[in-house]
Parts: sequence; C-alpha cells; structure tokens
Amino acid sequence: MTVGLILNALRYGSGGGGANLGSVTFTDNDTYTPTPPLDGWDEVTVNVPTYEEEYRDALDRIAELEEEVDDLEEQVEECDQCKADVIAKLQEYDPNFDPQTCEDIPPEIDEVAGYTFPDGTPYDPTILDAVGGDPITDVDTGQTLYCEYRTAAESIQHQNGVEAWYTDSNGNVYQIMGDYDNDPDIYYSDCSIKMHDTTTGTVNIKYTKRSHTYPDYHYDVDTYQTVSDLIGYGASGHTYKVHNT
Repeated sequence: MTVGLILNALRYGSGGGGANLGSVTFTDNDTYTPTPPLDGWDEVTVNVPTYEEEYRDALDRIAELEEEVDDLEEQVEECDQCKADVIAKLQEYDPNFDPQTCEDIPPEIDEVAGYTFPDGTPYDPTILDAVGGDPITDVDTGQTLYCEYRTAAESIQHQNGVEAWYTDSNGNVYQIMGDYDNDPDIYYSDCSIKMHDTTTGTVNIKYTKRSHTYPDYHYDVDTYQTVSDLIGYGASGHTYKVHNT
C-alpha cells in the first residue's frame, strides 16, 4: 500500500529572498530537504502509519481460508459419494428404500443385515442350530430375542455381566434378566436365548461364567423366564430372520 503526501512549499527559504515554490509528493516515510530549484522549506519529516504488513498478512490468511474451503468442499463431495454408494447398495436388497435424511440409513442397515430363512423353516432346532447365539427375529410377531455382554463401565450396576433382552414389534427394548459379578476376574460367555414354549412365552437362557485367572473354572447357567408379551414368538409356520453380530 502506498502512502502519498503532497507538500505545497509556501514560505520563504533561509536566504531571505523569494522562494521557489512548487508541489512535491512523498510516497515513503523519511526526512526530506529541498531539491533545487525548490527551496521553500528547510526540512520535512514524513512519518505516517503504514499498513503494508497487515495487508500482506490479511492476503495470506485469505489464501489459507480459500485452501481450507477447497479441502472442505472435497470432503463434502467424498461424503456425498459415500452416502450415495451406501444407499445404492441398500437398494439392491430393498428397491423401495428412499431415505429422506441420513438418519434413515442406520435403521435400514439393521433391517437388511442378516439372513431371512425361507417361509415355514422350523424355528427349533433347524434355525437355532444354524445361528448359534445371534439375535433372531420372528418376522410375523416383529419381536427379537438376543443377549448382551456388559462391562463394568457399561452396566448400571458397575459390574461385569450378561443380560437377555427382547424387542417388541414397535422396536421397544425390554430386559428379561441380568446376571452381574463384582469380581473383575469373572467374565461371561456362550450366552444364548431361545423360545422354549411359544404358548406361554417361556424362554430358555444359557450362559457360562468364567475366570481370567483360572481357565478351568466355569459355571454353567441354564434358566427359564416367562414373558407373556412373547406368547406366539417361535410358532410353527412363521418366518425368521437372523441378525449378524
């Protein structure tokens, strides 16, 4: 940025005679003396604030911001393409899937993940032997049975444990039972839950308590719980879906 100063020499020079007057433009801070033929002043010091450094800094910052914007635009494009790829893959399984927001995608992933057995495949033992402890949904009732392992940090009891749960047809989650141990050496494994009596809603829950320190220690649990809301789950002729875990 250039700073200009115009000086009109209006007074007599030091010689006492008439001064040679004129206009002079100064563009830099400095001390100036008259240059012949001008002699209308003794000495002029120009000292005004300049903004060249601040201007250059501002230009550098603008360049940095433009680069950051370019990077963000590139990231947004990559995210949009990734989202489009995910939607296209989900539509291979569900052609009617048409998400309106990103929040619509995770439930659809849960919906299509896993394997749906052919209609009429017997719930027990054909399906149970095939899927082990993975969650199974009775498509006809809309309910799912599954187990969850809990660390002390995850459990509201602040203890390691195992829990059995089910979801109803509206996606509401309900706990059937939980077993916890405050000994950090104890951990749980081999949890499974299956319908035992579809007419009463009685489920069979199995799991094992083990020790990190003593590999030979294990305590097998085989228990039954009745949940009236589960009556009908596992009935003959229903369709079943196993979810990957």
